[in-house]
Amino acid sequence: MKKLISVLLCMLMAFSVVSGIAVGGTELDMAVTAEAAETSLEKSMLPYYYSLLSEKEQGWYLQMREAVINKKSSVKIKGSIKEDTINKFANTMFYYDVLTFNLKNISGGAIYANSAEINFEYNFSKESYDKMLAAMDKTADTVIKKFDEDTSAYTKIKYIHDYLIKKTEYVEDAKTAHYAYGAMAKGEAVCEGYAQAFAYICRKAGIRTVNVIGRAGGESHMWNKVYYNKKWYNVDVTWNDPVSNLVENSTYEYFMVSDEVMNKSHTPDKCEYKVPAATDDSKNYYARNKLVASSNSEAKTLLVNQIAKAVSKGKSVVTIKFSDKNAYSSFLSYIKKNNSEQLFDILDEAAKKSKKVITKGCQTNSNDDCCTFTVFVYRKGSSLSDYYADTKQVDKDTKDYLKQLGVTID
Repeated sequence: MKKLISVLLCMLMAFSVVSGIAVGGTELDMAVTAEAAETSLEKSMLPYYYSLLSEKEQGWYLQMREAVINKKSSVKIKGSIKEDTINKFANTMFYYDVLTFNLKNISGGAIYANSAEINFEYNFSKESYDKMLAAMDKTADTVIKKFDEDTSAYTKIKYIHDYLIKKTEYVEDAKTAHYAYGAMAKGEAVCEGYAQAFAYICRKAGIRTVNVIGRAGGESHMWNKVYYNKKWYNVDVTWNDPVSNLVENSTYEYFMVSDEVMNKSHTPDKCEYKVPAATDDSKNYYARNKLVASSNSEAKTLLVNQIAKAVSKGKSVVTIKFSDKNAYSSFLSYIKKNNSEQLFDILDEAAKKSKKVITKGCQTNSNDDCCTFTVFVYRKGSSLSDYYADTKQVDKDTKDYLKQLGVTID
């Protein structure tokens, strides 16, 4: 689970944001990865790890893959193929090839000196598989139509990320939660569904991706790596879509970040392939948008400006990032001194700058792993529904508190 520290100012009460926890780790975990190519869907959606196979292995993999996509009960492979190679192909289809999501099990068969016969079991009928794939393609095309020849790759990656967060809810018991289809067509998924959907749309948009399987927050988890400007970056759509009742319910703490940042909370599993390393942090959302502070004064200035900008647009959540752990820790100490007087000063300055009336109550969240600091502000004259997606879920103490701050209770 993401480490979030909640501090409510002006009055003590229960009020927190719960982060999404990845649940999964089934044989249905998959990813979409491949190089950009103007060819058939099946060829263009080949997994990234296909490119790391030998020429002979690629031929065998394509035979097995074609059989699975067309729901054949078995396939006969010619050549001296080893059991370890078959197992590697099986894992590739289970975890890294989005078009083979129908595969349930590889069983039986026999391996001979110069051939092998492999049997398959499936999750869905061929008709259901085709309909699911068509729905996924329709969603992907809807997203891609938003792009033109001038749209940068970075903008595409962010748009796909944001689209899935807005469209998808984290639902553990949904029937297709572990599939890209769950996120893309049903709007309900767990980490596998988020990651597969992100990779699927990226691939159709000509952006190279690879899924990473591991653990995070004490649970099995899947996230993505994406290739941008000749470097790899981590993107965790699931953890950027925290489970909460807040209207503004997305973050960028795990968007375009390095392995160093991810490894503080995520642990990749061992992989049969060489997973590409992500070593650059210069393209993370906060760095790219100049929201990184290296001192208390820089942080204060950033917060004043960003809160003013946010409330002017009717927004209530602002997050900044710190250049390192020392700067982050220093600011947390600075902001808590004298009953958080500095934070009240920040709210006052932001109110003057925006010419909006900001209440003296707010909430702050801190993420130690990402060194980010978030402020939730309230505006006098605003409504409870401006902050909560479902006002019926808001408890009485919270309603009473916000009412005292001048928020209209629906």
